[in-house]
Amino acid sequence: MEVKASKKELIRNAVLDTVAEVGLAGLTMKKIAVLAGISPATMYLYYKSKEEIINSLYKETKEELAKAATSRTDASLPFQINFSRMFDDSMHYLIHHQREMILQQQCAQSPYIDEATLNATDSYYIGIMEMLDKACAIGEVNPNMPSLLAMNFVHGIMQSAILSITQMPELESQSIIQSAFSFCWNAIKP
Repeated sequence: MEVKASKKELIRNAVLDTVAEVGLAGLTMKKIAVLAGISPATMYLYYKSKEEIINSLYKETKEELAKAATSRTDASLPFQINFSRMFDDSMHYLIHHQREMILQQQCAQSPYIDEATLNATDSYYIGIMEMLDKACAIGEVNPNMPSLLAMNFVHGIMQSAILSITQMPELESQSIIQSAFSFCWNAIKP
């Protein structure tokens, strides 16, 4: 059992490295096998196709991000505190998991992602959406901003902040994170 987990991790790293380097279009089963240091035949013991690998890793990385984002939420606290924690934890996860972020960005518009994967990954964020809807209902956030719009807005700001942090390492990353959070909070607060 231990050996399979190890080979799956080699495959995961090979996929993440390849996608970060050349995108999904450059990903082939042969390239993954070579980078993972395993035979192409061994690859097929774990995954039937490139599409299966992509869908599997997309689900894994989205679930990891969702868990990171919600690890410090507490329903007894005001939404602003939970939102701040989710924002900060998500940013730190994405900064330290650049390859996973690139995979998610590539998959977001990819025809490789199937309906079952989309449904599964949407389910990871139901709790966050419910928290946002509740905050909206009790006046903790702007009731005129639909939850999905707010989530997409925040996601875009996060990606821009991460780009700034990675392209300008001389800048203080925590300062950028705090500025990005303030920008988002000011957009959704009542």
